[in-house]
Amino acid sequence: MKKIVLFIVTFVCILFPSKIMADGSNFTVQPILGSNQQSNDSYYFLKTDSNGTYHLEANVQNFDKKNSQSFKVSVINSTTSNSGSIDYSPNDQKLYKINNPLLTNMIVGQKEQTLTLKPNESKNVSFTIKVPKSGFEGMILGSVYVLKDSQVNVKNKIGFTNKFAMSIPVLMEQNNFKKFMPDMSIKSAKVSNVAGQKNIEVQVLNHSPIMFGNIKIKAWVSKRNEDKQLITKNVKNYAMSPRGIFTFSIPDKKNEISSGKYTYHVILKSGQKSYTLNNDFEISTSDNAKVNKQLIRQTNNMPIYIILVILLIIIVAVTAYIVGRRRNEKN
Repeated sequence: MKKIVLFIVTFVCILFPSKIMADGSNFTVQPILGSNQQSNDSYYFLKTDSNGTYHLEANVQNFDKKNSQSFKVSVINSTTSNSGSIDYSPNDQKLYKINNPLLTNMIVGQKEQTLTLKPNESKNVSFTIKVPKSGFEGMILGSVYVLKDSQVNVKNKIGFTNKFAMSIPVLMEQNNFKKFMPDMSIKSAKVSNVAGQKNIEVQVLNHSPIMFGNIKIKAWVSKRNEDKQLITKNVKNYAMSPRGIFTFSIPDKKNEISSGKYTYHVILKSGQKSYTLNNDFEISTSDNAKVNKQLIRQTNNMPIYIILVILLIIIVAVTAYIVGRRRNEKN
């Protein structure tokens, strides 16, 4: 379990730097690791005590040689995305409620700070964490999130605005974390319209304050009390944050599902652990008709969307040509 945890956090931390060093970002963020750091990796991994005080410190550096840049630095809680990955950026995903603090609950003072850096300047930013006297169970997972301020976003040559951000994962644990295992359930299965495709979706919940990965999911929908699999979907390499909740969707490409009573089946495996989960649900005639109506409307509008996309491509191409031609004339 611990190897899986470390792999996930390290993998995410490797991903983010490659994203922010794209053309126009001109900044970087490095964690300043304290004496209680549990690994040499470039993320915060803190072994904590009840009622202890800890600091999350990072260095933000402006690589721009001519311009000042502003940044918003905040501490956020990690969540699980609907694509099955642990998300260390701000989003609307929910977390399962238990009697356990989140990372943001333990921040003393401001959870967000603003930095303005002169050309080639760097500054340190710090957040103070106070663990409750009662401690916490399992793991606490979140990140220090650095966003280049929208007022100084960089416009590219054809007028679009780029936003750049970086997250440094924060993993906190106490001695009791090894006794916890994922506690899974599914609920709220329903019919939905996702990007013009009829889907049957269900919420997948991790009740436990523990993260885990290398998840394989086999899911299908059957009529209530019947074995025939009407629609199916298999995925692998999913991961879940502590207390994570995400929506899992199975496309109904052949319109196999109409109004009636059904069961949503999920077999979830991670390592040697396996969970068999079921959720009975019913699709009313009105709900099914509503989704089908939305799909018909979107299908009828498809030619308009195609024309708009073609026009946008033409505008971008012409603008890029004009900019390039003017540059060549100046040279």
